[in-house]
Amino acid sequence: MQATASSAESFSGISAQAQPSFNGSESTVLTIRNPRTRELVGICVKSTRRVWAPAAYGDLAGAFYHLRTLLEHHMKTTRPYPLPDFEKLAHNINQLFLKDRGGVSMQFFNDLGMLIEQTWKDRNYDEGVFPEIATQALAQVDAVKEISPRDIIHCLQTDGEVPRQRKDQFSDLPLTVFHKPRFRIDVYFWLDGTTTVHQHSFCGAFQVLAGSSIHSQYGFERDQAINPQFSTGEVLFKSVELLKERDIRPILPGRQFIHSLFHLDRPSVTITVRTHECLSALPQFDYLKPYLAVDPFYEDEVLKRKVQSILLLLRMKHPDAYSLLTEMVLSSDFYTTYWVLSAVFQHLMEVTWDKAMHANGSNDELQLLPEERKHFYELFKQARRKHGTLVNLIPAVLGELQRQRVLVDLRRDVVTKEHRLFLALLLNVPLRQLIIDLVKQRLPGKSPIDVICQWVQELARVQRSRVPEQTVVGIADFNDSNMYLLHLLLSGYSFAEIEGEYDRGKLGKGAPGTKAELESIYRSFQKSVLIKSLLSNSTATINQRESPHLSE
Repeated sequence: MQATASSAESFSGISAQAQPSFNGSESTVLTIRNPRTRELVGICVKSTRRVWAPAAYGDLAGAFYHLRTLLEHHMKTTRPYPLPDFEKLAHNINQLFLKDRGGVSMQFFNDLGMLIEQTWKDRNYDEGVFPEIATQALAQVDAVKEISPRDIIHCLQTDGEVPRQRKDQFSDLPLTVFHKPRFRIDVYFWLDGTTTVHQHSFCGAFQVLAGSSIHSQYGFERDQAINPQFSTGEVLFKSVELLKERDIRPILPGRQFIHSLFHLDRPSVTITVRTHECLSALPQFDYLKPYLAVDPFYEDEVLKRKVQSILLLLRMKHPDAYSLLTEMVLSSDFYTTYWVLSAVFQHLMEVTWDKAMHANGSNDELQLLPEERKHFYELFKQARRKHGTLVNLIPAVLGELQRQRVLVDLRRDVVTKEHRLFLALLLNVPLRQLIIDLVKQRLPGKSPIDVICQWVQELARVQRSRVPEQTVVGIADFNDSNMYLLHLLLSGYSFAEIEGEYDRGKLGKGAPGTKAELESIYRSFQKSVLIKSLLSNSTATINQRESPHLSE
């Protein structure tokens, strides 16, 4: 480029003109006009073509990406010499001198969206290749480097150019940032949200913009389609991994990609590039471990009213409540029967909790008290008379849902990242050894069993906000004897083996003083949702044909 005082070269919002610098040598001033506000920005380029300094600046929000793209193009085509510091210095200008970061956020997503649109158009809008296109585009643009969650929220709050929004309850803040007739880009902000095990009726890819998550994947082997919205089968655990900033995963439609996410940080933020809908992948099922698949978007208003009437009668303690419930179950289809039993079970668990709290301040949060168990069992027997062995699938599903509710409820009392990770593993990983392996990967060089025991001991001192008399672990006076037994169980010993060692006098220092104390501690472990989840290998069906694996 031969720019002189008498000749200026301009194109696409950029003009260049030679100008003497302070030391008398000639430098070039590039003037950029914001395409939205038409405000001018001056950037002084020293003669070395390596150091960039701001001479003046205005509203650069919409202009920054134009600046970066146009300058690079201009320099390469008109004077082909290398600019090794361009990326770094342009980024510094972006960080130090942009006043309206929200505009940059929308420009970033517009550029990303148009890149995907053009690439997909060249492939004739084939949905089969869209996940690959979305994954490659997210990797190419490096969102973590270019934008931040704060930038996006700032744009929303300052009336930036945000696309029309959809009615969406997914996450604590769902935000559409780009929209085309065939696909869109959404950003999801999560605080304490945990997704269900679910599949998608669309395809695309998602990327972690901020925070981290435990990501579990599943399969489903369908046994019987009860109706279009409800199926029985086996939910098969396949893998678990820790997702961090920049990690990208493709989204495949239907049962090709069944997964769940537990977000560890506050906030965790994900960018999702997705088609609007793949008709062949409908309905979009949720999976209730270990046996059921349901369509969460199917709405039956009559069924809703039936469930509401059930809860009304039970909360009123109406004398005819259970006779009316029995009549309803005997006259209902299996789909309705499941929702009736689910509503009754959850109500009875709440009654159990309240009674136990008034009695002694603690209880087993996975078991009904005798009176409530009798009511539920009688109703269950009537359901089995009507629907046969299908009903046998329901108790395991309801028990798992209750376990998940308790662990999610515990998260409100847990603040450290390590403890949130621990709860995430308990909620999502059904094998004790997989939990140990993931902790080992997360904290190399430390004994994972020692780390887990330390976490349990720390949580045994954290009071629950719901019940101040109880700790997160749910065991009063958690002491060295508790730790000793927990360490043995995590090491792979069964309780029967530990009892045998006790009888032979081979347990070491720190062991419970009497066998009665040993048995009492083990019973308390069985009542603690946290420890029971840690020690159990039966909270989900494991796919024996495809061995579960752990990755990071």
